[in-house]
Amino acid sequence: NEQVLLALLVNKLGDPERKLASKAAHCLARLLQQHWLMKGVVVQEVGAMLSRANLSPRTMYYACTFLSQLRFDADSEDDSVVASNV
Repeated sequence: NEQVLLALLVNKLGDPERKLASKAAHCLARLLQQHWLMKGVVVQEVGAMLSRANLSPRTMYYACTFLSQLRFDADSEDDSVVASNV
């Protein structure tokens, strides 16, 4: 199931191995380059991860860095909804 794969990839942002966490952020960015309509789902999943208790500072760093690199179009109604949920 795609939702499970996305959850696993987002969860890798919290991997203690720096290379794996960085690669997960890179893979998420590439996913959104190819499938930009998934932006809302990906942001929702990363937000759900950020709302978990006991996150390490590094996990929060990688998640916030990934979210800060997203581009939103002011003219797009979908992007404005996604941006308001961040």
